[in-house]
Amino acid sequence: MAGGRPVICLDIGGPAILVSQESGIRVPALRPRDAVVGLAEAISLLAADRSLLDRMGRAASRRVAGGFSWEGKGEYLRRLYETLDAEG
Repeated sequence: MAGGRPVICLDIGGPAILVSQESGIRVPALRPRDAVVGLAEAISLLAADRSLLDRMGRAASRRVAGGFSWEGKGEYLRRLYETLDAEG
């Protein structure tokens, strides 16, 4: 994502939490064969549609810059503490 590329991952665990619908493709992991087919379809989709690849790549870069940088984490914590302080 930091390199401006969309992520293709299984819809389980850490990557599935970090990847948004705009920045990548999460493939259901219900059965092994279906997961393999889903991964292949996702790769084929992005390989065939350069516009989608570019759009998702830009979204991935924005997601990293906005949510996973030190500045983004600091801003998130600042807003969280303000909210907690306001609730008193």
